[in-house]
Amino acid sequence: MLFRSVSQSRYCNDQYKSGFERLLAMVDRAEATAEDKVLFERVEQEYFNLVRDWNNYLYTTSDGLSEENKISAIGDDVQLSVKFHEPMQVMTQAEKEESIQRRLEIGLMSRKNAIVELYGVDEEKAEEMMSEIDLETNTSQPIEVSVGEPVV
Repeated sequence: MLFRSVSQSRYCNDQYKSGFERLLAMVDRAEATAEDKVLFERVEQEYFNLVRDWNNYLYTTSDGLSEENKISAIGDDVQLSVKFHEPMQVMTQAEKEESIQRRLEIGLMSRKNAIVELYGVDEEKAEEMMSEIDLETNTSQPIEVSVGEPVV
């Protein structure tokens, strides 16, 4: 069963009219993710039980596998434990850029750190990129020259 909120949460282009609306959508997605996780754990357990039962059936019959392909029976006390990664909040590229720009504007982030976070490069590469940006910015801006009064 695919929950409506899960199928809609696959898209990151959602536009929210307010922060509260976004919060409600995030809560809805978290609940859907928790339901999915329970479903996946149950399916994994059922699959393991099928594989164990099939293996044990083949182990006890001579019709199934050749002796060289047989493995020992899997006991009923054997447990399966699956660990899924926890859900993470996904930011669109536009949201990531906006967040970085806000932190730059209010002085919470350096230009170098912004480049590192935005492009996923190391600090040395970020410094090179900053130099290139500075060079392009300095050469592309017209140079204003103040000319004094003509000498007579």
